[in-house]
Amino acid sequence: MQEERQGVYGRDALPFALYAKAVEKTHEYKKASDKILKDCDALASHIKVRTQLSWIDNSKFDAKNEGYITVHSNQVFIHVPFHLTHAFPFVSTLDELVDIAKHIRIGPESIICISGSATCMERLDSIGDIDYCEYAPETDNVFMSEIEKTVLADKESLVCIKVKWGDELKVSRPWNELKNCIDKAKKAIAKNDALSKTNWKLDFVGITQVVGPIAITNMCLPHEEPGSRTARSWIYQEAVIHDESELKGSLSDPIQFGHYILWLIESVLEYKGENPKKAAKRALSLCYLLGFGDEATLIEQALNQEALVHDTRDEALNEVDELLSIDNDVSMNELRIASEHKRKELGGTSTTLDSNKQGALLLCERAIKAAMEAVDKVMKEANEFLELSERVIA
Repeated sequence: MQEERQGVYGRDALPFALYAKAVEKTHEYKKASDKILKDCDALASHIKVRTQLSWIDNSKFDAKNEGYITVHSNQVFIHVPFHLTHAFPFVSTLDELVDIAKHIRIGPESIICISGSATCMERLDSIGDIDYCEYAPETDNVFMSEIEKTVLADKESLVCIKVKWGDELKVSRPWNELKNCIDKAKKAIAKNDALSKTNWKLDFVGITQVVGPIAITNMCLPHEEPGSRTARSWIYQEAVIHDESELKGSLSDPIQFGHYILWLIESVLEYKGENPKKAAKRALSLCYLLGFGDEATLIEQALNQEALVHDTRDEALNEVDELLSIDNDVSMNELRIASEHKRKELGGTSTTLDSNKQGALLLCERAIKAAMEAVDKVMKEANEFLELSERVIA
């Protein structure tokens, strides 16, 4: 079924690439680009088809939420972008991800999203961390007090370790300076309202049933709405957890859509030399979005090789241990024990694994190359279409 669906998806590669190329070539092909980027209905139509094809058991397709498949779980609605439904962990760990989100969300009126690699846990055998993105409508005194509550609300299996406010303020356990940090943020915002949009980043360590101990991050974006053109995060890589069945945001903004594809392409090119694993994940996102099923499978197979799975899990535990080393409080002993057990279960890095890792990284590089060749081909076709359209309009 997966191969059949991906084959259908591939038909949308050229229309989707057109939005990226129209954004990139706005000055060169102004009339054609303007026409394409103003036609939201065309993108919405393509996304609607893809969304209907992405339907899964117990999910809901709602035309009001363009581009999302919606499921109800743990007393909330989870809205998953159309191109991630086959990779999203609907079965394996969704309730647990929602529980974590409820615990780490700062604002009671905020919208929190599962972000990054966690949205692909059904297809990837290992992830380095679990990321959330919170869109907070306000940063008033009530919101500030909620930050303190969230940070101090430890559970045996989930504790906050560090808090950061932009590049200005940083504080960590044992929280002797937490109140002072929040008061400084309040005073800074009172003097300069523009600072109210400054990001809050909360770093946690938690124990999950599926991956064990892992670093968990909540990046809170004040005064933001998902999908807005001013947003500092990409809604295309976020599954939205919401108390209501209807969303305000939409995935069918041609300009945002085009910018996201260009950002993914730039990220692959940036990381493919120094960090092939990261580049492969960005290339995988590109393949999911454009519907390149064969290329996506190659990348998944590369990332799921034993050597890279071991490497990712080892890096994840290193991050956990680094965070836990910040404070020796006995309340975190359960987390330390869980990390030690996971480390023993994982075992050390052998010569064979090291050798296999080099081969696995080469396979990653080949998979990235195949994906980017497919992307380059469709982007070239999109450019030719734009050039022709510009001449016709003129």
